[in-house]
Amino acid sequence: MDFNNNLFIALCRVSNRNQERNYRSRRQSSSKDFITFIRDKASRALGLEVTMEEIFYSTDVLIYGKDILYKGAYLSSATKKISRMLADINEIKGAYLSSATKKISRMLADINEIIPTVHDEISTLQSAGLATAQKRNAFVTPYILCQLETLFTLSRDAEFSLLSNERREVKTLKWFETLFTLSRDAEFSLLSNERREPFLNFFYRGHPDSLTSYLTTLHLGCEKCDMCQRLYIYLQTEALPLGEGDPELLILNPNSLNLESADFGSCPIQPFLNFFYRGHPDSLTSYLTTLHLGCEKCDMCKRLYIYLQTEALPLGEGDPELLILNPNSLNLEVYRVTEAGTRMSFIAKFCNSRTSQLILTEGKKYKQLRDKIFKLESSLFSYWMKTFNTIMSIDLTRPEWQAFYKVCPTQIADMLRHYTWLKTFKGSRMIGTTLPHPAHQSKSLMSEVPLPPTDNRQVECITYKLEEKSSETILETRGSFHPYIGSKTKEKLSGKLMVLPKAHRNKRKFSSLYWVQN
Repeated sequence: MDFNNNLFIALCRVSNRNQERNYRSRRQSSSKDFITFIRDKASRALGLEVTMEEIFYSTDVLIYGKDILYKGAYLSSATKKISRMLADINEIKGAYLSSATKKISRMLADINEIIPTVHDEISTLQSAGLATAQKRNAFVTPYILCQLETLFTLSRDAEFSLLSNERREVKTLKWFETLFTLSRDAEFSLLSNERREPFLNFFYRGHPDSLTSYLTTLHLGCEKCDMCQRLYIYLQTEALPLGEGDPELLILNPNSLNLESADFGSCPIQPFLNFFYRGHPDSLTSYLTTLHLGCEKCDMCKRLYIYLQTEALPLGEGDPELLILNPNSLNLEVYRVTEAGTRMSFIAKFCNSRTSQLILTEGKKYKQLRDKIFKLESSLFSYWMKTFNTIMSIDLTRPEWQAFYKVCPTQIADMLRHYTWLKTFKGSRMIGTTLPHPAHQSKSLMSEVPLPPTDNRQVECITYKLEEKSSETILETRGSFHPYIGSKTKEKLSGKLMVLPKAHRNKRKFSSLYWVQN
């Protein structure tokens, strides 16, 4: 493979005396002679100018489209991760890496000017880990590497801020010890407002309900993990601090919980942009008004408006928020073409990682904004510490906690949604959002001993018994099954306006809903 994206395949006869193990030692010299022969023919016979990219070759690196493979391992996600972590990618010394450098430069222009915040770094690392796991049948290695990189990133940012180039006002040793303990359990991210992906998301990517993914991971880990037991108990005590209860959050993300959490680095920018959109502060009212005005000319708007009115929900003229009781019906591309959706899309363009970092690198002009984000990041670490100490204070020796481990995770997810949005919906429950995770619906039995009759999992789970006793390593691979099962990811749709054609799939969805309703 050369670095001009040309692949050469040479078919050579191999005798019994010259096996592959003997030929492998002379592979480099044979490849060098072949490239030299091609260069001489091109320059002397054809008179072509040969560049360094065209004559450099490697038997370990394979570049295919956007993917880079090194000795069979995908490196496309690794290069994206490196481009965010390294301060200056151009200072790398060693082998000739022009093609890899070009790919990184195309993905992130002016990389030296981008200074990621804590949340942006963690999101990038988790996305890289999921993208790497999707290309492999074995997902354990990408999961471990991803969590270790996140662990080191958190430990570094707890001591020193890349945004302001100054140390935080904390004791380094104390924070390091706490973060190392905190970060070894990815399940803590549900409460810490940190985008850490649970283990099941690497194995089964595409499940539409992220809350049941977290809870099922905790439920499976309660047998051997003390941290999972404490989290599972803490989530069932209904002692969680509630947030402001803005129903607009459910339109943007139907899986959201109304929990109090620390603010992100982009939060200081959003109120500033909201100042210019005071005309329609209520996105739900604007959304319903847009649908009502479009009923005369748009058949899709008419059917959606009728569907929302005929739904068996306690609707009131002064309570438009109650229409979000089925948030999946509203969280579609239709919302993005409304006035409220356009406002949120415009704000999202200035709150994403790339735009906010370019704004923050404009010298002293935005020093006050950088200082405010620095304080928010420090408060984020303090919030993690406070929540972590609360969870660690749970005494696992109490006998009444044993019954909490057997509660269905799907039931807990429905309870959490009802509890956190209770005041906003005035006692009504959300529908069509809580979905059980496949790992909770089925169980593989490795031994010949069946489940005890008193185990409540027999009622709701399908148990698969293996014909013969196998090694537990089979659980580390997904076999021949494709990792994507479910809907497409929506990581890059936050700042994008969608145009709905007449034959759009969402129109067919609403047509089906209208037909079923009648």
